[in-house]
Amino acid sequence: EGAGRMLGYKQSEVTGTLMSDYYYNKDDRQKLLMVIGGGKMVTNYEAQLVRKDGEIIDISLSLSELRDENGNIIGTVGISKDITEWKNAQLQLKEYSLELETMVEKRTMEVRESKTHLEAMLGGIAEGVVFVDMDNKVTLINDAAETIFGIRREDLYGKDFKNAHSEKAHEKALEIITDMRGGKIKSYSSEIKAGEKTVFAHFSPIMHGQEYLGIIFIATDITEM
Repeated sequence: EGAGRMLGYKQSEVTGTLMSDYYYNKDDRQKLLMVIGGGKMVTNYEAQLVRKDGEIIDISLSLSELRDENGNIIGTVGISKDITEWKNAQLQLKEYSLELETMVEKRTMEVRESKTHLEAMLGGIAEGVVFVDMDNKVTLINDAAETIFGIRREDLYGKDFKNAHSEKAHEKALEIITDMRGGKIKSYSSEIKAGEKTVFAHFSPIMHGQEYLGIIFIATDITEM
């Protein structure tokens, strides 16, 4: 009776008919019979059936042999569940996931292009420029900064900026960042040593409203001044 309702038939319409007539893929029924013919029970097998109105539905089926008191096979007994809505939801979730991945990839590409464009713009200036994000990771170093500090951007991108200077200088930088994040100071300038060079360094926070996004560090080589 339940199977009849699921397929849109009255009980009298399906009584005496072959179950194989309702499978969308006829091979599914044969595969199931081969499995249970070997003495195994089929559990949660996904298949498709055709309703009376022609609609194709997805089902989850558990099936086993039906035997008489003498152990002779007289048929099969199964429990099926309509999982069409669940399958549709799965498909929609997959499509949404793919759409989201595409959006992320597109946004990542836009960010990379913007970063490349910014690096090109900053490449021609004499001041060294370093961007550090809210997690203290280096995200941008221009050509002048590489020259002034004797560093390579590929060695520092994505890493904590503590790798860019001495432990003592890092402690001071963290104090400055903490004060900037807390709104105690808006910027900080100081003369520092970079090897044999004397550098005028200026720190400024990058803010979006009240949100701290990172810090920009601008360095000018004043050794010869």
